[in-house]
Amino acid sequence: MKNSPTTYDLQSEPLGTPLPPDSDHAVSVSMPNWQDVVDYEEGAERITKILKQGYPRFVYHQKVKQLFEYANNKFGNNSTFTIALPSLNTIKCCQKFLDTKGVVNKLHDKIWVLTLPLQYQAKAKAFWQHSGWIVSSRLAEDYLDNKIKKAQPKYNQAVINKIASTSTYNSEDIYLYPSGMGAIFKAYLLCQKLAPGKTIQLGFPYVDSLKIQQLFGTECDLVLYNEQAFDKLEQLLKTNQYSAIFTEIPSNPELKTVDLSKLKKLSNKYKVPIIIDDTVSTWYNCDVSDYADIIASSLTKFFSGIGDVMAGALILNTKSSFYQSFNAKLKSSYEDLTYTPDIKILADNCKNFEQRMHLINNNAEQVADFLANLDDIDKVYYPKYINNAEYNNIKTARGGYGGLLSFTLKDSNQAPAFYNNFNIHKGPSLGTNYSLCCPYVLLAHYHELDFVKKSQIEPNLIRISVGLDNPQKLQERILQSIKSL
Repeated sequence: MKNSPTTYDLQSEPLGTPLPPDSDHAVSVSMPNWQDVVDYEEGAERITKILKQGYPRFVYHQKVKQLFEYANNKFGNNSTFTIALPSLNTIKCCQKFLDTKGVVNKLHDKIWVLTLPLQYQAKAKAFWQHSGWIVSSRLAEDYLDNKIKKAQPKYNQAVINKIASTSTYNSEDIYLYPSGMGAIFKAYLLCQKLAPGKTIQLGFPYVDSLKIQQLFGTECDLVLYNEQAFDKLEQLLKTNQYSAIFTEIPSNPELKTVDLSKLKKLSNKYKVPIIIDDTVSTWYNCDVSDYADIIASSLTKFFSGIGDVMAGALILNTKSSFYQSFNAKLKSSYEDLTYTPDIKILADNCKNFEQRMHLINNNAEQVADFLANLDDIDKVYYPKYINNAEYNNIKTARGGYGGLLSFTLKDSNQAPAFYNNFNIHKGPSLGTNYSLCCPYVLLAHYHELDFVKKSQIEPNLIRISVGLDNPQKLQERILQSIKSL
């Protein structure tokens, strides 16, 4: 899979198979049946026994768990739990989140450990998941094997230069983080330093983007993106002082694109910065530099493509009226929390980023058009069909509509059967070179489905991240699944 740039097998691997299967540090895992996802969310033993890997912010990698156990044996006891984080400042942030001090120790410059009573174990996991400031599985493995590598800034610079050369952003304004969520979390903290207070999330958000704003700050007002959105947004801005407005371009899983021209006018009027997560579109497809004050992006996804490394980027926009303030605060507080072998792999993976995105755009558009013409499909969520004018306003000359799409069946009760019969890689994450499918709402919002329904999102929605696979073969698989219902 990793060695072939253009051909990929469409297949469903057995439950628990890492995706990609040839990587010990895969960021996804096979969940081939609908019930697998449900049981995973409910913590069923049949899943926890098999699932040795998963998305690293949600599922501790085996090497990370071993590192925690090693540290707890060294510094704790049977009634304690130890979590490893990549810096002392990260530990302090975790202590503040937990509202407890615990016991702090240092294993390595990038491995600090916090030992806590077992009662804090779940909340410590929440910090790991939501903040995205994590210790990578490669760092954990190398430490345990006494093979830890020294930092080599040239790899960081290679990744930064690649982002700069394929975007409109300056290399000196690009900062790397251990995950995309880590970049969003830092953006949130920067805004809080500049103007502490409530935030606004515009559009149905990716789960952890909202959790950061809800759990680490004072409060977040969610404004769903519909015809009344800007009236509601302005009413909020009139009556409260906000720290920032967060939005995603486009949103996940609805693939909606907000009207950034309107949003920018309100931002300027009320002097509130706009934070844009462009993970789904990437800067290859959309240029948000006329609107965003800070851009956050997950490099784990399309930029890497392979699905075997975690990383994120925070980008300051020199066009922003907040640039000088953000720049001063970030330069004085930035820590490189990444691990050199991870960034080295990312630097290798991203070399053909533009070529891959061009192919993925074309493939996904063909699949979206195919789905849109099937009688059994109720709705296709894709920027070509959803808020098209708003998306086109920021679409680059070279760009397309991206690789992510969602759809619902006219009979939503048939979604589990469709998913089970769909012969494709199935698991969390997106942006991989191989097409990847999941019942996204269940994976991201299983324990808050009432909130999802109030947001008018179909719980049985199916999401596909289209890769470099032959789009005609993917269409054939879709048709086979529908015919089997």
